[in-house]
Amino acid sequence: KQYKMRSQTIERRFGDAKEQHGMRWTRYRGHDKVSMDTTLICAAMNLKKIAMWLVKAPVMV
Repeated sequence: KQYKMRSQTIERRFGDAKEQHGMRWTRYRGHDKVSMDTTLICAAMNLKKIAMWLVKAPVMV
C-alpha cells in the first residue's frame, strides 16, 4: 500500500513537470544547459509547493 501511495505522489510530480512546466521536450542542447533548465524548473515547483503550505498554514497573531 505504501509503494502505491508513493508511486502516485511521485508520478503526479513528474506529470506536473511535464505538462505544466514544459519538461516534455528540452529547449536546450548540452548537459550543462539542460541541467540548468531542469534545476530552475524544480526550483519553481518547490516554490509553488512552499506557497501552498504558507496559504494553508494557520496565522499566528
